[in-house]
Amino acid sequence: MSRLSRVTALVGGLVLLGLAGLAGYIAAPYFFHDDPADATAALERISAQINTQLPTEVDAATRLDRTSVDGRTLQYEYALLPPLSDRIDPASFESTYGPRLTQTICSTEQLSALLARGFDIRHRYRLDGGGSVGNITVTRSDCGV
Repeated sequence: MSRLSRVTALVGGLVLLGLAGLAGYIAAPYFFHDDPADATAALERISAQINTQLPTEVDAATRLDRTSVDGRTLQYEYALLPPLSDRIDPASFESTYGPRLTQTICSTEQLSALLARGFDIRHRYRLDGGGSVGNITVTRSDCGV
């Protein structure tokens, strides 16, 4: 699989991410208040709603297994599938894919709105058989919101 194909596969995953983020964006005004506990509980409800549709293959190389909440961070947990997983370099994964992923999240209205509310978005990638590949976290300051 060429490097362009791998990038396309990861960006394709963001389409699904954008759709899932839309649920959070729509629900956010009804749930998020000044109380951090209320906001975290709302984020957990959004994650649970997204998880009802998972796992799902985003593309031929990526599967979104689940979402979870870590404080004020919405985490998307992906598995990289063969043949991409056989060729990925965990040592350079974050530096290779992080800037493109950040740019895509920042340009997605629903996700940048979530960031503007003070939440972070983390993408956790692992190999299908286990083993961490890397984490890419996008914060409000990364997008200038």
